[in-house]
Parts: sequence; structure tokens; C-alpha cells
Amino acid sequence: MLDSSLVVFIGTAITMAVPLIVKPDPGMLYVTARTLKQGQRVGAISAIGLSVGILVHVLTAAAGLSALLMTSTVA
Repeated sequence: MLDSSLVVFIGTAITMAVPLIVKPDPGMLYVTARTLKQGQRVGAISAIGLSVGILVHVLTAAAGLSALLMTSTVA
């Protein structure tokens, strides 16, 4: 059986993620334009590149926040 806090976390994550996935942002428009102009292979490579960039951004932000919390006595 799932813990109630885990159920709340999963529900919140899904509720917050759906609008972010559905909205057309510059990355989605970029991949769509590349796919329509140069084909599915180039569009897929562009999507992978954007995903890797987002992953690096999130990991570095998490590392910076972790370092900040480790050194701060107030936080």
C-alpha cells in the first residue's frame, strides 16, 4: 500500500506536469519546424538535444540548491 504523502506527491506532480507538457513553448516550436522542414530524423535529434539540455539544467540547479542548503545554517 502506498503512503499517503507519496500519493499526494504523485498527484501533485501529474497535475503540475500536464500543463507544462501541453503548452507550446519555443522548444516545441523549434522541434516542429525542424521536423516539418528537414524530416523526422532531424526532428528527433533536435528533441533529444533539447531533452539533454533540460536534464543538465535541472541537475546543475539541484546541485546548486543542495550546496546552498548544506552551507546555510538558517536554511
